[in-house]
Amino acid sequence: ITGGHHVTAIPGESLKKSKTDIEVYGEGEITLTELIQEYLKHKDLKKINPSKILGIGYLENDKLNVTPIRPFIDNLDSIPFPARDLINMNEYRGWYISKQNPQARVVFSRGCPYNCTFCSNKVWNRPGKGVRLRSPGNIAQELELLKKDYGIKEFFDDGDELNNNIPHAIAICNEIKNRNLGMTWKCQLRCNNLPEELVKAMAEAGCWYVHLGIESGNQRTLNGIRKAITLKQAEDACQLLTKYNIKTLAL
Repeated sequence: ITGGHHVTAIPGESLKKSKTDIEVYGEGEITLTELIQEYLKHKDLKKINPSKILGIGYLENDKLNVTPIRPFIDNLDSIPFPARDLINMNEYRGWYISKQNPQARVVFSRGCPYNCTFCSNKVWNRPGKGVRLRSPGNIAQELELLKKDYGIKEFFDDGDELNNNIPHAIAICNEIKNRNLGMTWKCQLRCNNLPEELVKAMAEAGCWYVHLGIESGNQRTLNGIRKAITLKQAEDACQLLTKYNIKTLAL
């Protein structure tokens, strides 16, 4: 069973060029769970009726069959935390730039409301479905578990950008601060839609480093890739982050 960006972007290729039996398109949590449940019933992958499972592709007489697309998971809080107890966390060093170790990666949100031409989000985004957010409490619970059970001291938010929803982002920062976790963290930001209130809340909650999506120092290039930012916004964002001692890597 294969999933991820590749098979979602190019359905059928993995089936034809590898020993893959089934491709999972888009978000895989529910789809993979259903496939495993069916396998446990029949003990034989060939006895599964794949046509009943949404969001997959498979070959039948060398012809690609694709089932109807699976809806996105609206309530991200319904997804259990990763089963980190099944792996040795000590084998994963984390991001190469850090203030504290050990580290872990978390995901605050899924999706992006923007339409940059170069981004893999075009594989995932669908009309009318942009950003979905985990609740601040759910995020903080995962962070507390990481600290208590695995001794994690620093984390990286792997969401596309923390500042896609300002009230939500500030609420996350306040939740982290109020729980006094003592963890440092990193995230990704856009240059625009970055009020000082949010940057201040980030710094107070332990954020010390961000990936800032600038992409180019040429405005014509930015317009061409539909980045929807200006160089002035990029400059202002860098200055604001510096004011609160948040280090910036311009990407």
